[in-house]
Amino acid sequence: MRDAADKLAAAAADQEYADAGLPARQLTKGLRDYRCDRFAEAIVACEKAKANAALKTLPGWTHERERNLSVAADAIKAMAYQAVGQKAQAGETIRAAVAFADAEFPAVDIGDIGGDWKDMLAARTLLEEAHGVGARPR
Repeated sequence: MRDAADKLAAAAADQEYADAGLPARQLTKGLRDYRCDRFAEAIVACEKAKANAALKTLPGWTHERERNLSVAADAIKAMAYQAVGQKAQAGETIRAAVAFADAEFPAVDIGDIGGDWKDMLAARTLLEEAHGVGARPR
């Protein structure tokens, strides 16, 4: 099953055409690479995802989408840094992601948490996982 999921994620992520789904495909590649212990590749894919999520010229760009993908990408990068023993870089990356999420994510009790709430939840879940694997702010 893991091999099939790996191949499916690879097929999607290898499509580099610039559409609204590009940053999400790159993030998927980063998560896939992290889960398959390809940590350097995970970092590169997440850096691409974060950079492309910030491109306001990319179709479908929204601040909400950029925010969610950026936090998720940094959480994955922090876990990858932790896995290769770069604890200082992991701590710096997770600290920045948490600070950004705290400043940018809407409070849950306001009633309207946005249309991309599922991606925000995924980003928060990845932040929690990063803390669980030992990526801690310094």
